[in-house]
Amino acid sequence: MKCESVRLNLSLYIEEELEPLVRKQIERHLRNCYSCQSELMTLANTVKIIRKVEAAQPPRDYSKIWRRSINGEAL
Repeated sequence: MKCESVRLNLSLYIEEELEPLVRKQIERHLRNCYSCQSELMTLANTVKIIRKVEAAQPPRDYSKIWRRSINGEAL
């Protein structure tokens, strides 16, 4: 497997959503490719950080603001 194919599948690899054969091919590639190993580590760390961030809550009057915006009213 080539680097481009591996990199395109790293997100699915992290999420464990790949077919077993493809996963093995990626693992085989990663054993010898430091560039893809680095890419994997960077992506895995990014995913880890994002999972820790809490979702932002909209302001309480958001629906009122949203309706006014849709109706073209002044905010």
